[in-house]
Amino acid sequence: MTVRFLEQYKTHGKISFLHLAISSSTLTVACTPDDSRYLPLHVYNHSSALFQRYKRFKRLDDLEAATSGFRRAIDILPDGHPLTSMFLSNLGATLRGRFNRLGELKDLEDSITIHRMAVTRATDSVPFKHILFNGLGSSLSSRFERLGDLTDLENSVAAHRLAVELAPDDSSEKTLLVSNFANVLQRRYERLGNISDLEDAILHLRRAAESTPDHHIHNPTRLKNLGRSLNCRFERYGELADIENSITLLRRAIKLSPPGHPNEADYLHSLSTSLYSRFKRLDDDADIEDAISTARRALSLMSNGDPETAEPLNNLGNFLEVRFERRGNIADIEDAVLSRMRAIDLTPDDHPAKPRYLNNLGNSLRVRFDRLNEVVDIEDAVSALRRAVDLTPEGHAAKALYLNILGNILVRRFERLGDVADLGEAIPVHQQAVDLTPDDHPDKSGYLNSLAVSLLHRFRAVGARTDIDDAISTARRAVDLGSQETISFPRYYSNLGTCLHNRFKFLGDSKDLEEAITIDQRSVDLSPSGSYLRPGLINGLGVDWMDRLKLSRSQYDFNVTYNLFAEVLHDALATPEQRFHAARNTADICTEFPELVGSEAMLLQAYKVILQVIPSFIWLGQSVSHRYSQLSYHAIGRTVTAAAAVALSAKQDTLALEWLEEGRNVIWAQLDRLRSPVDLLRNSHPELAARLEHLATSLNHAGVRTGTTNSAELDASGFGSMQTHSRVLRIRTSVEDEARHNRDLAREYEDLLAHIRRLSGFEMFLKPKTLQELVSACQDGPVAMINVHQSRCDALVLCSSGHLVHVLLPDFSLDLAKTMRSSMAASVSGRGARHRDNHDRALRMHQTSPDDTIRRILQLLWLRIVQPILNAIKDEVSLALCRNRGMPHITWCPTEALSFLPLHAAGIYDPVDPLRTVRVSDFVISSYTPSLSTLASLHSHRALPACASPQSEISNPRVLVVSQSDTPGLNAPLPCTAEEASKILHHFPNDATHLEDAHATVDSVLAEMAQHDWVHLACHGVQDSSGDPTKSAFFLYNGRLELSRLMETTIPRAGLAVLSACQTATGDVKLPEEAAHLAAGMLAVGYRSVVGTMWSINDEDGPVLADALYGALRKQRERGEGGKPRVAEALHEALRQLREAVGEDSFARWVPFVHFGL
Repeated sequence: MTVRFLEQYKTHGKISFLHLAISSSTLTVACTPDDSRYLPLHVYNHSSALFQRYKRFKRLDDLEAATSGFRRAIDILPDGHPLTSMFLSNLGATLRGRFNRLGELKDLEDSITIHRMAVTRATDSVPFKHILFNGLGSSLSSRFERLGDLTDLENSVAAHRLAVELAPDDSSEKTLLVSNFANVLQRRYERLGNISDLEDAILHLRRAAESTPDHHIHNPTRLKNLGRSLNCRFERYGELADIENSITLLRRAIKLSPPGHPNEADYLHSLSTSLYSRFKRLDDDADIEDAISTARRALSLMSNGDPETAEPLNNLGNFLEVRFERRGNIADIEDAVLSRMRAIDLTPDDHPAKPRYLNNLGNSLRVRFDRLNEVVDIEDAVSALRRAVDLTPEGHAAKALYLNILGNILVRRFERLGDVADLGEAIPVHQQAVDLTPDDHPDKSGYLNSLAVSLLHRFRAVGARTDIDDAISTARRAVDLGSQETISFPRYYSNLGTCLHNRFKFLGDSKDLEEAITIDQRSVDLSPSGSYLRPGLINGLGVDWMDRLKLSRSQYDFNVTYNLFAEVLHDALATPEQRFHAARNTADICTEFPELVGSEAMLLQAYKVILQVIPSFIWLGQSVSHRYSQLSYHAIGRTVTAAAAVALSAKQDTLALEWLEEGRNVIWAQLDRLRSPVDLLRNSHPELAARLEHLATSLNHAGVRTGTTNSAELDASGFGSMQTHSRVLRIRTSVEDEARHNRDLAREYEDLLAHIRRLSGFEMFLKPKTLQELVSACQDGPVAMINVHQSRCDALVLCSSGHLVHVLLPDFSLDLAKTMRSSMAASVSGRGARHRDNHDRALRMHQTSPDDTIRRILQLLWLRIVQPILNAIKDEVSLALCRNRGMPHITWCPTEALSFLPLHAAGIYDPVDPLRTVRVSDFVISSYTPSLSTLASLHSHRALPACASPQSEISNPRVLVVSQSDTPGLNAPLPCTAEEASKILHHFPNDATHLEDAHATVDSVLAEMAQHDWVHLACHGVQDSSGDPTKSAFFLYNGRLELSRLMETTIPRAGLAVLSACQTATGDVKLPEEAAHLAAGMLAVGYRSVVGTMWSINDEDGPVLADALYGALRKQRERGEGGKPRVAEALHEALRQLREAVGEDSFARWVPFVHFGL
């Protein structure tokens, strides 16, 4: 009965027959005496039924019971019994099943040993010998898939071939054996690439499928196998009929599969793969959507952590990556990277699929790098691909593919980091991929295209004529071998055009340029409207026409060029960077050929687009350090000052000012918006306000925290250490999850912000401020924004009346500003100021004569910038004088190289006759600000701490004094800091807390800062040189107090911060528009006034300055002057006293002290 029920189940797949078989066999075994000669057979049948139930429902207890049962049956079977071989074969099958479930290699090794034993013990007369060879072949195939040993695959093919040959034609197992044989032939094709194996596999699978009725339990599996093989052949030859038939067969397999069948996930996975293959050919969005949804459905039917999910996870990564490239949704590439990492984590290092998963991860990381430009992504991509290549044996069909992608990623790293050694590695890698691939292989053209690109890059870097000639000939061959049916084919034409364009620029032969235009036009024509490739291809064609325009200077060429870039600007599929480059190129041609421009509006519109797209790739979802690197990489600051210069030329002063505000100080502005109060929103939409505040707080912390994970361990291990790979990957996955979470936060924040701005009355919520809103920045006096550009220099002075005064500065230039900056830096260094690398506040000044270089710089600043500005606003200054009943106040906001020059000290310092000396400080009190928006924000939501009263801040401030006279580990004592602290304590004896030396730890200082209104830091300081100002720090007793740590801390009473350390207001020469220094950072933390230093200070000057500064602030308190302290006025007085103490000609000693904020 049991055997009959099992046969019915195997034929029809009905669960009822399986239940009957198990019930019958259970009862039979229970009723059979231990000494019965039939007991082994009954135990064997019961175990067979349990094994079938395991294969259906995947219950591990069924598998274990079946394995134990087969062992028992063998143990009680008499020696020499003719069924011994069959019993052994079934035990081998269950052990193979347990290996597939648990991944223990010993189970598979035991399975092969037992199968070999079964074959050896079977005589030639045994009628089921074909079944024994089939079992052995299956276990050998499994070991090949696990370890990749080609010998196992060849032995598996031989065993399955024997199984087919030995099986009688009328055997019920014949079709199954043929199908299994075909499957291992396909595996050999996938490993070695021999097309005859694939053709034989399809022939056998087609026969097996055709001979199996629809109701047969194995029919869905056979249809699936045939569908997979047809997909393989489609990938090789590109015949559309193959992929259509593949999808039809796979859909039929799913339809015929009973609900809940354990193989349903496998069928869905195979269908998703074929849908993806058809998408690559036909470029139909419906196919990629179906592929993704089908793959996710397959994974939902599988257990999390099951090693069998690795392949579906890897393939889902493929699909998501492609959809990202189509639509640009960052969530898709995030999911792709995560899926691939999980696939790798589930796969042992010695598994043959591991190289493929590593290769795909590397490619996804490269794609994400192209969008986010995070250097860690391209570094990890290189590591992953190198590991993939190393793990792939010679002769493997995929070796060329992995080599090609490794070469591509090395080229991308060269483009980002500029190390020519990457090209030296990429070119031979690409050449090897080409050499390994026959001309009739569909991937050959792609490999040639990659080789051409790497040769082109080396030509650009080195300038060897042979490289560009080789690049062109290789690119031509890629086009000749390529198929126009493939999505990527237009890129081959585009790369050929780029090579020709580069030879034109090298040799000047216009024939190359004309051919480049023809070729690039062909690439555009081959890319239909709606293709994600099209914007990039049009940009490339536009660059061709730009060079032709430079030769012809014709209106026709200008119009063609302009219209090409305009098409990119209006293409919804264009990435932010593509739109940025198209807009900048438009601006360049309009600037270079003004006589051909129809109107100023064309140029202004180009810069408007640039300003609009900046937030898209200087994105909140990335770390602060990465955003700074992007600003530098794309030269955003220079572009913004150019935009302002154009607006000024067009007499649109207000637009110029608003653009400078929108495009400068980008990072601090982002952080400022995250800290902005939402009181108005809370009054009408409290739930939205609460959600926005939560997201803003999370993003603020995430931005300064992302990327702080210790990368040394990751970099040391990378993807190259088999011993530590799994651990390192788990760390990477954790870091990846955190970064992904932060990007998700940014998307949610932006979506919520967009929703709020659709509400009535909130259309401008947290948007860049207009001129009318910026006027609030001028409550203490006018603010002078000075735009320095190659074409012109101007000052825009915004006054409290709302009047915007435009001051031409014809005698100043960008080149002069750069020369003055370099001279100033050299002069300061030459006078002995300490370098920040020494972690010192200052060196003792050499006893030398006054520095004539600094004197000349200060004179130029007065004559060419400051004096013209003061003359232009003298009426406003007079009004301010009357209003304040004291010296008027001006706030400077310079750009470009002028940001590093001391406008507050400008003047004519006559060394012969002091009476002829003219100083800016004789007329106005000076402050600085990173932007007008910063000042406006300080006047509004930061004007008063929540815990303070208007009177308490000046009448009873709590002062925290931190001093470090001998910081451990620095070997650079600062003996005068103790005296400096005592001067402050003298002025505020009852309101000051002093943390010195060992008491000034990072935690203690942070805790006290939260309880005090003012903080004075007399210690070593360092400005970060890696491009992330939030890593700038003060050196305390037990470590660095970094700005990022301060930004994670709530300091509700933040009023005044005095940074008596070196270079706290110096800035980064690569980011002059970003105020990338500690002083600006302390404003971002919440302090309303900050005193910093432009360069290293003399240790002896610290006490003098502190005594004078706090003395002036104390006098304000004693006079009963309410409201906020006038820090700029106090510093103005302190610097007067310091000049008297050290001598006015000692410029390097008194000039560096500056005031930021209110």
